[in-house]
Amino acid sequence: MPLYDFRCEECGREFTVLVGIEERHKVACPHCESRRVKQLITPCAVQVKGGGGSCGGTSTAGAGGG
Repeated sequence: MPLYDFRCEECGREFTVLVGIEERHKVACPHCESRRVKQLITPCAVQVKGGGGSCGGTSTAGAGGG
């Protein structure tokens, strides 16, 4: 299940939710419980075992570094 970022249109808080794609329309703000939330478009984050990573790039983990 992916993580999605949202902003509440009532209280303005931003939060991240682990939710299935079919359930995104049911998300409510954890602070004020409003269902007036907007999904944010955020840059992707890739976590590579043993090190970082980035969108569109290649990981240098285990590349020999020489």
